Amino acid sequence: MVDIAVLLAASVALNGVTGVVAAPDFMPPTVAQSVTLAPASHDFLAPFLTNGPTSRTHHAKVEAALLSQLGGSALLDQLPLLNWSELEGFVESSADAVSGLLLDPPSASTTAGWWDSLPGTTQLRLERNAPEIVGNLPGVPFATRDAVNRLMLDRAISEWENAAAATVGEDPDPTISAHLNMLKQVETALEVHAGQPPRSIVSLDTGLPGRAAVVVGDLLAADYVSYLVPGMFFTIEGQVVDWTETAQELYDEQREWLDLLGQTDAELRDRTVATVAWMGYETPNLLTVTSAELADRGALYLDSAMDALLAETADDRPFISVLAHSYGSTAAMKALSTGNFEVDSLAVVGSPGSAARSVDDLSVRARNIFVGQASWDPVATSGYFGNDPGSSTFGARLMGVAGGADLITEEALRASVGHNDYFAPNSESLRNMALIGINRGSLVSDGSGQDVQRTLAYFDRLI
Repeated sequence: MVDIAVLLAASVALNGVTGVVAAPDFMPPTVAQSVTLAPASHDFLAPFLTNGPTSRTHHAKVEAALLSQLGGSALLDQLPLLNWSELEGFVESSADAVSGLLLDPPSASTTAGWWDSLPGTTQLRLERNAPEIVGNLPGVPFATRDAVNRLMLDRAISEWENAAAATVGEDPDPTISAHLNMLKQVETALEVHAGQPPRSIVSLDTGLPGRAAVVVGDLLAADYVSYLVPGMFFTIEGQVVDWTETAQELYDEQREWLDLLGQTDAELRDRTVATVAWMGYETPNLLTVTSAELADRGALYLDSAMDALLAETADDRPFISVLAHSYGSTAAMKALSTGNFEVDSLAVVGSPGSAARSVDDLSVRARNIFVGQASWDPVATSGYFGNDPGSSTFGARLMGVAGGADLITEEALRASVGHNDYFAPNSESLRNMALIGINRGSLVSDGSGQDVQRTLAYFDRLI
């Protein structure tokens, strides 16, 4: 087996930084404090349940010391019972309980019902005093999460700016500068320039190293939604702006293909897209690359992200794609191997392997799975963390990343070389991922003699 240190050293030397990940068999960790207040017969929870005149179960307020031991629906049911100061105090003093709730939340549909049942004043109290929860909780409307996360971002920037001002004349505090730099990068990533679609932020953790998910376009109105999952060495402070710009590049590429192909393909006319720069999990660094823990957590967070999207778009489900690089590909395939959700297409590039044995182990419709492997990429084909998704036995379709001339537009396409060049603008790799994201996999090139035949067949079908 290839030594992981050798792979990483070669990858960094050739291309700078991006990712790999460990991925043994995935068993979602159980959050110990996840309990449910119903049924009322549960001895532990019985003291906190009362029955009203309508026989509907109501929840009594628990002792503050017990509150941090709850999770899941039990914790959600308690939050509305707290006043402003109690709620703020709980969030500040119970970071582990908050993290546990967000890592292993109730289903998005359950949370949506809970949120809708709350009076407007209670929702406002939760938004203002528990933004860490509301802004990241699957089932809370995306518009609300965006507004809350923006408020939380502004508040955090002000707090750290005040902290920095209080230390003027003293030795610089690296903690203050690190927090402030990270938050400013998120602020920059949300900036919209002339001619660009709106951006929103549907996930945000303001504590180092941070987490964020920035949406380019209208997530709820889009017909095609693509999630971009990054690999190793990606941090909010270092890459959230670049990754959001990559999502913008993909958005623009997909829009161009919709406009071009829509001239002859009626199915694509007036269709819309959204892309998500999903940095919703902590990627590993050189010290944690051999651990599977962050991949497992990433899979859980991605599971929740998809649950939220599927719940809020249940009446008009978009075509959903996951485009994952390196470490992110391993985490994504872990999530897709659970069977908790299904996507319409998957593209993995520079993948170090998966615990899945074949495409049949992944919840992707019609086995719509593509693999890109660049030359001089020491991570791709290594299979270090499981089975190589590019192998013939895995059953995925190889997509071209070597560059050349586009068969449709005749434009020159860049080659992807090494581990970190798959999302480069004007590359064959990005071109193929754009087509995958709008359900035009038949036009994906692989460098074989079949490219021309598939392209002609596509257009012949439209005549």
